[in-house]
Amino acid sequence: KLASVATTLAVEKEWVKLLCDDDAELLAATNARMRRIDLLCLLLAPICVGGLMAWLGPLAGALFIGAWHFALLAPEYIILTWVYNSFNVLREQKEAAAGDQIRKTVRQMVTRTFVVLRDGWGDYRSMEIFRPALALALLYCTVLSFGSLFTAYAYHRGMNEAVLAIARGIGAGFGL
Repeated sequence: KLASVATTLAVEKEWVKLLCDDDAELLAATNARMRRIDLLCLLLAPICVGGLMAWLGPLAGALFIGAWHFALLAPEYIILTWVYNSFNVLREQKEAAAGDQIRKTVRQMVTRTFVVLRDGWGDYRSMEIFRPALALALLYCTVLSFGSLFTAYAYHRGMNEAVLAIARGIGAGFGL
């Protein structure tokens, strides 16, 4: 999961900005396309896997997901490496960032981080939205959340995988 988040941040946030340079229209169009692809995957994945699990069982669904990830791991990294090596701007940005990072001391980074966090939380606590946002965050930590924890709870309580898949797909559809 951590590697997935890191790859997403690198590709969707940093690489796209660097490749689009200063073209705001291209950046907006590229971000919109990538978001549509992401939402489409969020729509189709639960429907497909839920259907597979409903017809073939949970073990088949788990084996399929594992095989899918294993089969596509190497091609994904090969393509990412190819893109990285194809554009000088991606390599130059990393080298510049590495040089800047060496010059900074650890104490300055830690101090700045704590100051920003302290000030940010102070500002956030004074906003009207703080209490409702805190309530939603606490709700998300329970089985009433919107994510996989709720899905696992509903499955454990006997809800059919196909119904869960369709419900999550409909929710992702509203996101589109």
